[in-house]
Amino acid sequence: MKAKKSLSLLLALVLCVTVFAGCANVSKPTDGTTSASPKTSESTVVTEPASTQPKEPIEVVYWGTWGSDKKEFIERLAKEFNEMQNTYRVTYEYVGNMNDLLAKLQVTDEANLPTLINATTEQNGTYMYSGLVEPIYNFAGKDDPFVSMIYGNLVSCWGDLDGNLIGYPMGNSMAGIYFNMDMLNQINVDPYKDIHCLEDLYDICKQLVDKGIAKYAIGTDHSNIYLNYALSIEGIHVVDNENGKSAPPTVSYYNKDGTREYVKRYFQLWRNLSVGGYCYPLGSSWGNEILPAFAKGDLAIVTGTIGGYARLANAWNENHDTPCNIAFIPWQPITKNGRSSGLPASGNGFYIIKDPNVEARKGAWEFIKFFSQDDHAAEWCTITGYLPISEGCYHSPIYQNYIKNNTLDFQFLIDAQQKSDILSYHPVTPINTEFQAAGLEALENIVADPNYDIDRAIDEMTEAINDALNMWQATYGKKR
Repeated sequence: MKAKKSLSLLLALVLCVTVFAGCANVSKPTDGTTSASPKTSESTVVTEPASTQPKEPIEVVYWGTWGSDKKEFIERLAKEFNEMQNTYRVTYEYVGNMNDLLAKLQVTDEANLPTLINATTEQNGTYMYSGLVEPIYNFAGKDDPFVSMIYGNLVSCWGDLDGNLIGYPMGNSMAGIYFNMDMLNQINVDPYKDIHCLEDLYDICKQLVDKGIAKYAIGTDHSNIYLNYALSIEGIHVVDNENGKSAPPTVSYYNKDGTREYVKRYFQLWRNLSVGGYCYPLGSSWGNEILPAFAKGDLAIVTGTIGGYARLANAWNENHDTPCNIAFIPWQPITKNGRSSGLPASGNGFYIIKDPNVEARKGAWEFIKFFSQDDHAAEWCTITGYLPISEGCYHSPIYQNYIKNNTLDFQFLIDAQQKSDILSYHPVTPINTEFQAAGLEALENIVADPNYDIDRAIDEMTEAINDALNMWQATYGKKR
């Protein structure tokens, strides 16, 4: 693990160095070219006569990872935006998955970079500390209607410590837990009232299996993001510098007093669930194994994000004559002592790239606002399964019509978003893939071998992350 170099880390390093070097001694004229900064005085400035030809729209190129119906929606919205005004022309280009996007950014010279991209919440640090991003707060302050309307947990994810936005959310793919209520009702459990932390799940899972209600109680396509979400809700940082918000992190806190004990309890919970036979084999594919098991009735509980709701419901309906009564609650702290006043956001959002043409950046912000209008944002939520970003989006007739026939208590989820402060967020690191891989490897070792020492796993995870952070700092940190 110590010698492992993840694609994300290497791309982030090259990306940062490339951008830093590319910006060192060049000016950024608005014609989209780069040139050495000339030494001029007022007397040497050349002015050209005003053109009588109509101005061409300013190109705003959006590189994204959305395909199929999502691509069609974005292209349709871009077409509508282009037709309603003549200043900007937005063009969407599908580039593949998130690693494909990072790779393309890495090999593209500054003059040919896009103006707009989308990225996941876990990649915030990769972009925030790359030198590529033009913060949203340079276009809109906290009092701007398109900023002030956003739910607090989305501001915490996409903003700085003061609530100024750096990126802009496209929605919230809230992390949480699904329940087959027909099964939960047999043990008189109401997840909306009876579950206050992850440790509450053990007794529930034990009852479901021991009473023969489900073959396995819970299934999860586990990722280290869930550990970090739980710790964030608990009120615990896992890296320094305000969990990576105030500056690039330099050290992991997983093995520090005040953090280690909570990480240990989280790992112990999943070991107990697995050893007891209450958890579907860890590492199973969510789509290819967990989903079919839930549809057959072998599973009562599934972890995931709100975006997976339609897939769960559809899979069940294909196997049964009656719809499944599904409940969903947000992800929880590890213990009952968790402060639970924050709710980390998940999902995708926009970043404006430092296009050499400053006017193109303004065009990107105008398109983001157009995309985020209530009905547009609501339609996007119906396509992606995301939760709304604002009250206006939630109350849009488009969204209300979408949720009226669903069994989920969407108002419960919206209330949770509204009450959320800006203190809970996924740790912000420029080494996301290495960060996630280290935690997942630790969990897999603990579950695969009941005798594997949990403290050892935590130490190994911490060492791997610190090695990656040290490499990033050595390569780029001193150049900031």
